[in-house]
Formats: sequence, C-alpha cells, structure tokens
Amino acid sequence: MNESKALTDSINYLNSDLAIDSIKQDPYWPKWDSPWWHMSLLYEMGLSKYIPDRVIQMIMDMMNTHYLRYFPIHEHELPANIDPYTRIPCHCQLGNMYQILRSRRADVDEVLPWIRPWFLRYQLPDGGLNCEDEAYRVSHKSSIASSLPVFEAMMMCAESGGLSTEEELFLDEAASYVINHRLVHKSNGELMDPDFLKLQFPRFYSYDILRGLSFISRWRNYRKTSVADDVMDYGIKILQDKLSEGTLKVERSDLIASRTKNIDQSGEWTIVEPVSMFPLLSDVNAIGSQSVFLTQQFEFIDKS
Repeated sequence: MNESKALTDSINYLNSDLAIDSIKQDPYWPKWDSPWWHMSLLYEMGLSKYIPDRVIQMIMDMMNTHYLRYFPIHEHELPANIDPYTRIPCHCQLGNMYQILRSRRADVDEVLPWIRPWFLRYQLPDGGLNCEDEAYRVSHKSSIASSLPVFEAMMMCAESGGLSTEEELFLDEAASYVINHRLVHKSNGELMDPDFLKLQFPRFYSYDILRGLSFISRWRNYRKTSVADDVMDYGIKILQDKLSEGTLKVERSDLIASRTKNIDQSGEWTIVEPVSMFPLLSDVNAIGSQSVFLTQQFEFIDKS
C-alpha cells in the first residue's frame, strides 16, 4: 500500500458521513478501525491538523453524553444498565484523546471540564494511575502503560501554561514515578516487561522506553532541572544502540493481539476477534520498518 494513498484514504474517511455515524454509534469502538483510531494515528504522526472540525466536535459531544464522568472502583458505584466496556472510559483512553483534542481546540477544558480533574482524582500514592479497578481497592500500585497517556496530557497542559498548584504536584509525582522505575524497571530492579525495550509505532496506549524517556526529557525541560541524569543516560544509551543508519525501527506490535467490542448480528456489543486494521495503520505499524516518527521523537530529546 502506498503510504500517501493510505493517508489520503484515512483523511477522506474522517471527512465522510460514515465517520460521523460511527462516532454516534460509539465514540471509541471498534478497535482498530473507527474514527478514534484514525484520529489517534494522525496525531502521533504529527498530522492532527487533517482531522476535520466536525469530527472533533462530534467526539467531544459524545464524550460528554456517552461516558460516566467517574471511574467506578467498587461494584456498587456502577449504575444499573451501564455497559462497563462501552460507557466507562479508562485513564489512558482519556489521556490519549485529551491530547488529540487539545492539539486542535483551545477550549477543550471548557467543553470537557471533567477530564483534567479526573487525572488528579485517580493518581495513586506511587504517582501513577491504573486502569484496573482492583488496583484502587487492593494493591494501590500503578501501571506505567495506563499512566503515560495521562502524564503526557498533563505535560501538554504545562507546556502551554496554566497548571494549578495541584496539577504541578501531580506532574512532579508523575515524573518521580517514571524516574524511580528507571523507565522500564520494577522497584526490585527487574524489567517490568521485556517488550518495553522494543519500540512500537503507533503506541496508542502501549508503552516503550522511548515514550518514557521523552516524557522525562520534556518534564526536565519544563522544570529546568538536571534531575535524573543517570536515568536519561541509561535510556539514551539503549536507544542509540538501536539506531541503524540514523533511524529507529518498529520492533513490536501488540495491536494484532488485541480483541475488540463490535456490534454482532443481533445488534448487541460483543467482544470479538480478529481485529481489523486500516491501511495507514498497517503501513506504519509494520515490524522491522524504519520509523521517521520514532526517530524524530528521539531527536527531540535533550541529550546534553
């Protein structure tokens, strides 16, 4: 597939009535071929300017009407007749879409005033968040994969100015969480997941060492601090070793292992597989392919 044609096809899809109809049906599902994912990919490619205004508006409208504005931790907090898969957004989901919307709309906090307080409300004592409700009842331990989209969303707010005192504290605790885990390690020094050392594009909600390193680099620049030089050096060395002729490659994809919710023949939302991808996603997600997007992200990191 020619990438320029695949890009044009995605943009044309987002400009179609099919995209609007899909959002009305559900703003998020199914993975990986609904407007949410086309928007997410364009954002990660630095091309969110091609997302149509009416799609941005429709997503915002649906998020306000479709989703619970809190994350149920206990079963009694879940309203009757609410499908938890389609009506409860997870933290990483909100962090991801918040970034996309803020890249296009300066008034996102006015239209969706409940999202930024959500981030603060569900930060765990270790500084991160977790999309598993059990973590809030029992372990109180975060997931770095659940946390990074939220951290990036708050970082975006910081870089454009206007954080509250509570949000400043949130951001510093977020950075401490990633630093304390040396980007990819458990508190006991073991790797959280060996796959975190393998680069992925697009990430959507996935985590890899470059994603964590980029966040810490942005935070250090924002704070004008040299804290965590050793962690930065550690991550930079790993990534420099991955460079091939000056570029980074896609090393893994966990998208193909994902299941999805889709409407079955009876009209009900059902967990199904396999998952379909759209051509642009297949192109840039190919394992072993050179990624200008990963390479650019690494180039933006302050290596001094």
